[in-house]
Amino acid sequence: MATLALVVSVSLAALWVTGAWLLFTGLRPQRLGSTPFCRRCGYNLTGLSGSRCPECGADVTQPGAVLVGERVVRRGRVAVGLAALLLAMAGGTAIGIGAARGVDWYKLKPTFLVLVDLNSGQSSRAWRAFSELQRRYLAHTCPSTRIRNPSPGSRERQAARPVFASTHVSVRPL
Repeated sequence: MATLALVVSVSLAALWVTGAWLLFTGLRPQRLGSTPFCRRCGYNLTGLSGSRCPECGADVTQPGAVLVGERVVRRGRVAVGLAALLLAMAGGTAIGIGAARGVDWYKLKPTFLVLVDLNSGQSSRAWRAFSELQRRYLAHTCPSTRIRNPSPGSRERQAARPVFASTHVSVRPL
């Protein structure tokens, strides 16, 4: 299974790189033709009689001052590059969602929100919160002040519920 995931990941990465290269070369192709252009401003110098660019005043007799050829966007290459990028991103998103579903996100929930769940009126949510607080307490990863000093009124609210009347937010080892 790990080999398949590695092959798919490498394939998606290669597809992404290929799509990015196709998009870049499609939008920025090599120069074609023999039309002269000013390197500084891009002005078409066809039929120029002087030694200065009429647009920006650059000296076009200097070496490298004139570019030859036009850049023509290759629409087919751009389209294939975009399609490859979108396909690679969709595949990466699918893999990321699949990996994220295997994570127990409740363990990463801040303690104050777990305490809110503990004080909720839903018994399944409260039991989940109680179990998580107990796990954090036993692992010494939970700030003990948040558990031993609950928010004002939480003990009264819990005492009113018969299911949690004995927990009082204090989490102790079983």
